[in-house]
Amino acid sequence: KGLANKSSLIASLGHIYEFVEEPLPKALPQAQVPEAPEGFALAAYPNPFNPSTQIRFEMSEEGFVTLRIYNLQGQLVRELLHETKAAGGHAIRWDGRDDRGVSVTSGVYFIRFESGGRAQTSKLTVMR
Repeated sequence: KGLANKSSLIASLGHIYEFVEEPLPKALPQAQVPEAPEGFALAAYPNPFNPSTQIRFEMSEEGFVTLRIYNLQGQLVRELLHETKAAGGHAIRWDGRDDRGVSVTSGVYFIRFESGGRAQTSKLTVMR
């Protein structure tokens, strides 16, 4: 049975997602089991957050990384990383402060992760 009211769910989330219902296989054949992620992955938890969040990222190979926080106007709020990191999983805590050490206001911010000529952006919400 599908979602009874997709429109209200989409409206409450504030985003548009497409729901695709497919039967799940009982088991994945061994050849289809995914290995390490290609490139990198980025996530923050908790989100929304107060007073801090943990930003986790996964890299399939060693590389130079920048991890920056931007506000809705595209202004740099804080640079969390600017260094070489080994392949694998990493985590860094953001305490909701800008580069001057001042607590940011409630609102939406963006994490910008760059490595190996690729970038990924994710949304964060600060709730004070």
